[in-house]
Amino acid sequence: MVFTPNEGELPPNSEVPISVTIYNNLCGKFDDKVVASVTGLPPIEFPVRIGISGSPMVIPPNQVGLNYSSIYPILPIPTVVSNSAAISKTFKIKNTGIRALQVDWKTFDQKDLDKADQDSFSISVAKNTSFDKRKFPYKF
Repeated sequence: MVFTPNEGELPPNSEVPISVTIYNNLCGKFDDKVVASVTGLPPIEFPVRIGISGSPMVIPPNQVGLNYSSIYPILPIPTVVSNSAAISKTFKIKNTGIRALQVDWKTFDQKDLDKADQDSFSISVAKNTSFDKRKFPYKF
């Protein structure tokens, strides 16, 4: 939290608006105390409770191959003929938070969007700590 102004003179019988800026780069509930010090008087404590929610994971804009014309970006994949060569597409995700994220991908049929919790299988992406971690930093 940042208070603006964070110090200054308060003339008699006056008031000053104080802007409180909260940087939300960490999700959770936080309880704290703000202490106001006035010269010649004991400090005054104000309790503060902040709740920060949301996902720090974002899909960065302007990636070639992603279709941004829908509510959620779409990665179009062409029709694949049985027993043909594998197709590979790439896109980036970004963690805007200050802690590491565990990302789990779920795959399901487009017609089952309302029942996304009943997916046929899921893909987990985790940091690779094996001997080949330099070549493959993540594993599925």
